[in-house]
Amino acid sequence: MPKGSRLSFNPEAGTDRAVVRGGFAPRATTLMALLIGSTALTGMALAPARAASPVWLGTVSGDWFTAGNWNTSAVPNAADTVTIDTTSPNSTVINGATAAAQQTFVGTASQGNLTIGSGGILNDAYGYIGYLQGSNGSVSVSGAGSAWNNTANLSIGRLGAGGLGISGGGAVTDVNVSIGGGASASGIVTVTGAGSTWTNSGDVYVGDLGSGTLAISNGASVTTVGNSLVGNLNTGAATVTGIGSSWAAGASLVVGLGSTGTLQVLQGGSVSATTIEMGSAIGAQGTATIDGVGSALATGTLTVGVDGTGQLTVSNGGSVSSTSAFLGYYGGSSGSVLVNGAGSTWATGTLSLGEGGTGVLTISNGGIVTSTGAINVGASAGATGTILVDGAGSGLGLNSNATFAIGAAGTGTLNITNGGAVAVGNAAVGFGPGSTGSVLVDGAGSNWITANTLALGFAGTGTLVISNGGAVSTGTGGIGVSSGGSGSAVIDGAGSSWGVSALYVGLNTTGSVAVTHGGSLINLQAMIGASGGSTGSVTIDGAGSSWTNQLFLSIGDQGTGKLTIANGGAVSANGMFLIANHAGSNGALNIGAAPGSAAAAPGTLTTAAVQFGAGTGAINFNHTSASYLFSANIVDSGPGNSGTVNQLSGTTILTGNNTYTGPTTVDGGTLSVNGSIANSTTTVNAGGTLGGIGMVGDTTISGGVLAPGNTNSIGTLTIAGNLVLTTAATYMVQVSGTSTSKTVVVGAANLAGTVAVNLTGRVSATTTYTILTSANTTGTFDSVSMSNSAYARNARVTYSGNNVLLTLDPGLLSPSLPGFANINQKNVAAGIDNALLAGGSMTTGFNTLFNATGQNLLNGLTQASGEVATGAQQGTFNAMGQFLNTLLDPFFGNRNDPAAPAGGASRYADDGAAARANAGRDAYAAIGRQAHGAGDSFTQRWSVWAAGYGGSQTTDGNAVVGSNTATSRIAGVAAGADYQISPNTLVGFALGGGGTSFGVANGLGSGSSDLFQAGVYARHTTGNAYVAGALAYGWQDVTTDRTVTIAGADHLRARFKANALSGRLEGGYRYATPWMGITPYAAAQFTSLYLPGYGEQAISGANTFALNYAGRDVTAARGELGLRTDRSYALETAILTLRGRAAWAHDVNPDRGISATFQTLPGASFVVNGAASAHDAALLTGAAELKWLNGVSLSGTFEGEFSNVTRSYAGKGIARYQW
Repeated sequence: MPKGSRLSFNPEAGTDRAVVRGGFAPRATTLMALLIGSTALTGMALAPARAASPVWLGTVSGDWFTAGNWNTSAVPNAADTVTIDTTSPNSTVINGATAAAQQTFVGTASQGNLTIGSGGILNDAYGYIGYLQGSNGSVSVSGAGSAWNNTANLSIGRLGAGGLGISGGGAVTDVNVSIGGGASASGIVTVTGAGSTWTNSGDVYVGDLGSGTLAISNGASVTTVGNSLVGNLNTGAATVTGIGSSWAAGASLVVGLGSTGTLQVLQGGSVSATTIEMGSAIGAQGTATIDGVGSALATGTLTVGVDGTGQLTVSNGGSVSSTSAFLGYYGGSSGSVLVNGAGSTWATGTLSLGEGGTGVLTISNGGIVTSTGAINVGASAGATGTILVDGAGSGLGLNSNATFAIGAAGTGTLNITNGGAVAVGNAAVGFGPGSTGSVLVDGAGSNWITANTLALGFAGTGTLVISNGGAVSTGTGGIGVSSGGSGSAVIDGAGSSWGVSALYVGLNTTGSVAVTHGGSLINLQAMIGASGGSTGSVTIDGAGSSWTNQLFLSIGDQGTGKLTIANGGAVSANGMFLIANHAGSNGALNIGAAPGSAAAAPGTLTTAAVQFGAGTGAINFNHTSASYLFSANIVDSGPGNSGTVNQLSGTTILTGNNTYTGPTTVDGGTLSVNGSIANSTTTVNAGGTLGGIGMVGDTTISGGVLAPGNTNSIGTLTIAGNLVLTTAATYMVQVSGTSTSKTVVVGAANLAGTVAVNLTGRVSATTTYTILTSANTTGTFDSVSMSNSAYARNARVTYSGNNVLLTLDPGLLSPSLPGFANINQKNVAAGIDNALLAGGSMTTGFNTLFNATGQNLLNGLTQASGEVATGAQQGTFNAMGQFLNTLLDPFFGNRNDPAAPAGGASRYADDGAAARANAGRDAYAAIGRQAHGAGDSFTQRWSVWAAGYGGSQTTDGNAVVGSNTATSRIAGVAAGADYQISPNTLVGFALGGGGTSFGVANGLGSGSSDLFQAGVYARHTTGNAYVAGALAYGWQDVTTDRTVTIAGADHLRARFKANALSGRLEGGYRYATPWMGITPYAAAQFTSLYLPGYGEQAISGANTFALNYAGRDVTAARGELGLRTDRSYALETAILTLRGRAAWAHDVNPDRGISATFQTLPGASFVVNGAASAHDAALLTGAAELKWLNGVSLSGTFEGEFSNVTRSYAGKGIARYQW
């Protein structure tokens, strides 16, 4: 429809309207006025019931042909104006014959009804049904051969209510028809049944000024030769239902001309017209529904939303065909089409969405739309068009030679979602200047095929987004095609893909592509920045994101191009990979991020070679990887062509044989050349590092670092040219053991700056390394620094000819210790350091210690300390102490009982006087005990005894000292004899033997010993006072075992003999009370242990950490102050004595340390401290003795020693015979 032909209203027509639209002639009045004015009997028409006109009375019957039924008593003829305005007593019927009239009025002011049947025919010029306001008329034409033939116009509901029914093969003909003509009128036409027809040679108005309804069903047909309007100035509705039902609507069908019109084509019905419009005038609304299999709408030009709002729905297998179509024709209009459901189709020629207004096409749930002409979405400036293709099976197809413009001159949108598909030949997104187009292909199965060309941003702005598994397939793709245009494409998400034969990003203007989150781009060949003045950029970002070029890729072919590969994205080119191909072009390959942007994780490039062309090209490494491998060869495409390589961040490893001649600049991160860049001049600025084991060209280190070798790897870097190190430069040398990295300079080397020694392994002896050689060395380094002083120390640089030498002494361990290291750990480290400072050389096993850090280092030093050796000392002291206590056991005080002289003060038990005084209490008389007075005679007596004793002691370690909790156990036996040489003096001797075991917590070792002991003792009493003493000797055969796992698993054992001497002197005074004896006492005791020098041997593993222990004499002295108690009970044949003790003990020297030296590192001596007892402890004893009159006695004793760090438990049992 030409844009100049549009709906308007004629202000000269008053309430009438003029229609000026394609296919319609201008009209100055309403159709109703035409219907009246065109008759020669206009005056009669205004007053149809005047005397000269036949008026139906129906007094005789309902038969039209009975004269008595008319007021004229004559049957009407062709010249009469007939009025039927009553149904009582009979309605009017024409059966089987032909009637005639000039005008027929059915329901003029009241109610009329006319039935034409049984082949009856009514021939007239004009027909009116429901003529005046308030009237009600109806006409029924039923049956084959029945007909109502109007040679002029027909009004159904002129001002009243009118109804026309055509059925059973009946037929009606007329010229122009108004259904619901007046403002208060309503008209209904029903055409039903096969063979029923209604033929209109003029125009049909369904809802003219009033409301109108047309229903065609069950195979009936309606034909309009002129124009058909549904909803002219009031509501109109047309329904075509059923197979064979049809409406040939003529030259033009308008649904909603100036009001609301609806059209329904259902269940196989069909409607056709030369042109069809919906929503023609401003404010009008036209709605059409084509629903059901076989339901069809056919037209030439279809306009949905001319000036108003139009809606077309094709559903459930319905179909629409048109030669051209417009959705939203004029500004402010709105047109929408929905093609929904499998089998639902719309076939059209050209299609314009948003011709001047807003147009929306929705294709869903299997609907199909095809076009043989161009499709313009957002056809005009300011207009908006949208196409939505949603759901599996839903599709839009366009002739391969036609153009699909999304944003032709306005704003266009294409969304393909949830498995929808679009197939076109050529497409432009953002076609005209100032236009905007966007395409979304979203979801698995969603697909857009452009067989020939796709332009994103032809002269406007075009965007393409492919997401969530959507796919696009294109012949040739151009992004940013013409001047003023710009285009972009985003391929996002796993499964999302764009396959294109040839791709031009920035063809003549600006274009960009981003492949993210696992999307893929595949093409045969591609250019980024294809033409002079164009700009193109491509970003491949994220794991799984990929761009595959099956032939070649050119970045900045004649314009400016940029490719960024980041965060695991992958790019491959099977053919040439060009950067800045032609003169005047600019091209950049960014690995990670572009210069000036924050570094990003790199992606990968797979291609045989990267070629620099005649333009300005660059490769920028700006990434975060610590070991990025770039294996493609970087070459020049021809003489005089080259580009630059820039290292900005991260560590890049070049492995190819790179022959490019342009400069290489290292501004940040590390460039490791493991291949060759021998033809390039390299500059390393502050913040950058050059390393590797390959070959570089002329090199200047200007504030940066030269570090031959790879990260933590020894190697040699060759400079095939000259080397200049400025005063701000650093030459970093890696050293491990006897190996070092170095630089070989084929040309001259000009030295300055700092040598930085990076130690990655232990230097076990003073070593000199060659770190640089050249053909001609000038200058010297300004200073030397060194990392990890645990590995080496005293770094110094010397020069020999053209060689630079580095000399290192072995490093020290103590500087590596954490601040929370304990004394033992520091002692071991200091011992190792002292040996190194004295020139000692370590075995390789010690390297494990030097390589360790933090807690691992401290744990190793603790294992190396050999703390288990201190356990033997405490075990000896405990064994000798228990032997002494056994010699001076409290029962010795009663060894002369029951014949003890009265004058002799017993050590603890009741003396003779006290015994006699308490004889009744203690029931001595009950056993016939003889009392001994002060004057009893003395008799020398012998006593022999045997004892078994044992115990254990646990002493907590000290975190500051570094000692660990130690445990010792003792088990022994002793036997002795004593002799009372005077009433107040007793002497004796004893022999003993046993064993000890000891261990140190946290797996630091254990030990045991076999023990022999001998001792003498004596006691003397004076009154209630006593003094006793003992002297003992001990001999031990000691074995220690420990496992060291610092550098393997080494089982180390030591065995040695040790001697001990121990003595005790005790004195006290006993007070007898009515309840018990109480004896305050004081004692002094010492034990001296004589340790020989001895060494460990490796039972399994190595002896790297085996120790030699220095001989040592250790004396432990203690004093005691305490209180002993005793009480005796006379039994029938024996005396039971209970004893107790509570005392304070003070140890003068509780420390347990020993000096050790590593066997494999002479001079590495240190003191290791074992768990030390507290200076002060509490002693508690409980004992019981049963003594018979025959001289036999048995006793048992439990002893405990307790302090804040010590818990000791001991016990013994003694059997004695005295005679």
